[in-house]
Order: sequence, then structure tokens, then C-alpha cells
Amino acid sequence: MTTLGWESWGVLSLLLLFGELYTHHFVFLWPAVGAAGAAIAAALGLGPEGEILLFVVSSAALLVVARPLFLRILSPEGRAIATNVEALAGRQVEVIEPVGDIYAPGTVRVGGETWTAFTEDGGKLEPGQAAIVARVEGLKLCVRGVPLTGDVWKGKVSS
Repeated sequence: MTTLGWESWGVLSLLLLFGELYTHHFVFLWPAVGAAGAAIAAALGLGPEGEILLFVVSSAALLVVARPLFLRILSPEGRAIATNVEALAGRQVEVIEPVGDIYAPGTVRVGGETWTAFTEDGGKLEPGQAAIVARVEGLKLCVRGVPLTGDVWKGKVSS
């Protein structure tokens, strides 16, 4: 069997790193580290069987052990950031046109955007009345009226 050479392992490592930059899932990173280790081993004179064994074992071990650890550290569930429509629940809205139940929706403004809305309990909200977003259903907001008290702070209301 001919030796693969440290250059081949180095090129494979770089290709895998570029793959990791494209995917961002910590899948190609560990074989890239394994290939870099095999490149060092090849430069030190390890035979091709040892290089391949080092690559396979180190890549698999890092993938199984380090990937879950990195994912847990870098993206814990508690730090998920709500964006777009998911960020609307709990936000305070300004009632622009009277809002009724789902069959008599009205218009509200939240964050500078105008939305069609209906009330959660089927009641009626008048323009200028305080309300919060209960949930988003398709292209409509389901809102509920709230008294304007100390619970309303910076556009968020605790439910």
C-alpha cells in the first residue's frame, strides 16, 4: 500500500473545514481535525494503515463526544431568540379600528406594522384600548384586551 502523504491529508482537512463553514452543524469539523491529525502522523512517518486508523477513530470519537458538547454550549435551548412572527406573542398592540371576534376582525398596530386581528374571547376592543398578542393564526393576530397597569412595560405583557 502506498502512503497517502501529509499533503493529501492536509487538503482533505481544508476541504472538510470549508464544508463546515458552509453547513455550520459541527459535522465536518471533526473529520477535518482527524485529517489534520493524520497529516501530522504522516509527516512523522506513520504508515498508511496507521494514518487511516487514526483518521477514522479520531473523527468518530470527536463526532460522538465533542459535537453534542459544542452544540449544548453554543446553542442552549434557553437562549433561543424569537424572531419574526414568533416574537409577536406577548407584545402590546395599539387598536386602530374596532376589533371583534374571528368573524368581525379589526386592525391593530404592533411595532409599526398594521395587522388584522380578532379577540381571543370574542369580545370587542375599541380604538385606543390596550391589548396584547395572544398568538398568531395565519395572517391574523389573536389579541386580548388588558387594563393599562404596571404589567405593561416596554411593549411586553406577562400573561
